[in-house]
Amino acid sequence: MRPSLRIGALAAAVLLVAAPVHAQRTVGVQPTGSPFRDLEHKDDLTFFGGLAGGRDRVGAAPNGGPAIGVRYDLHVSGPAAFMSRLVVQLSDRDVLRTTGVPPAPRIARTVSQPLYLADIGVTLNLTGRKSWRNVVPSINGSLGLASDFRAASDSSAYRFGNRFMLQAGAGIKWHARGRWTMRADLSNYFYNISYPQSFRILQPVAPEVPILPITDGLTGWTRNTMLTVGVVRHFRR
Repeated sequence: MRPSLRIGALAAAVLLVAAPVHAQRTVGVQPTGSPFRDLEHKDDLTFFGGLAGGRDRVGAAPNGGPAIGVRYDLHVSGPAAFMSRLVVQLSDRDVLRTTGVPPAPRIARTVSQPLYLADIGVTLNLTGRKSWRNVVPSINGSLGLASDFRAASDSSAYRFGNRFMLQAGAGIKWHARGRWTMRADLSNYFYNISYPQSFRILQPVAPEVPILPITDGLTGWTRNTMLTVGVVRHFRR
């Protein structure tokens, strides 16, 4: 074989051997100085706690309070992930007085009444399957159910019951090399409240002041805002 052919064959062999090694070193790695990094794991399990704030227009529904919960994110495709979440909100609520002559107190008593929230939805990473300076911002939306799991009404005939719920929120997750990291989320829960007829006294036989004006409806949407911080466990590369 001529020397020139030998040199060409040797060069081709070196390229064939070196190319896969070079590819392994560069795939998934951003150029030096880039603020972006590929996300290494696809699924997350989060245990979180925080504080919820919210009050309906009458003040009969469970108020805000401490909240604890668990959340699972399952990567679907691209920046999207399926999200499911369970939350227990440790709330109090006021039992309102619907009878009595003013100036009788409007609040008869305050009772402990936890609120249970369950929702499923979709979350979208705003930076795709990458982090930006070790931060992954996201937005999410979901449907769910809010319940107090109580069948009986109180002395004012009010009962929270089971409520269809909409949720919209945003969050930030810190991207760590290991399997554990942290995240913070702001969630807005929207659900419809129904009030009993006793809250709107149409023809009082005593000088009682109705809780709801006659012109107001007996149903209405309310918002429950929740700020949480959680510990995240990564799964599945």
